[in-house]
Amino acid sequence: MVKRDAGNGGSMNTIVGENSRLEGEFEIVGSVKIEGTLKGKLSASERLVVGQGGVVFADIDVRDAVIGGEFTGTIVAEARIELESSARVRANLRTRHLVIQEGALFRGNIESGDDEFLKTTETAEQSEVIANPDASSVSSE
Repeated sequence: MVKRDAGNGGSMNTIVGENSRLEGEFEIVGSVKIEGTLKGKLSASERLVVGQGGVVFADIDVRDAVIGGEFTGTIVAEARIELESSARVRANLRTRHLVIQEGALFRGNIESGDDEFLKTTETAEQSEVIANPDASSVSSE
């Protein structure tokens, strides 16, 4: 087991090295860094770091994620997702806090905010009716 400082993520106890390829479902206690290729599903109790050379095709469930390489899939991060300037991401993201650095490439959907905010699913049209109750009874005669 390799232990390295992972910043706020505690110890980096799992590293997928450059030129390594993993496929399957993985549960990590602690943090994980991907410098190689990972396909499948991954959950980690702390942080996921995808290095600049990392390539991930997966559904991810973590506390924090820092993406510096290529990512395709879904990330659900309890606290924070950061897309570094070198990131190339095609994904659905859900998190409390989102940081996208200048230069990062992103295509997908984002849900960001606290639990109360994310529970709200009303559309802009529904908001207009709530904000202006008379708007729903206006006829076009």
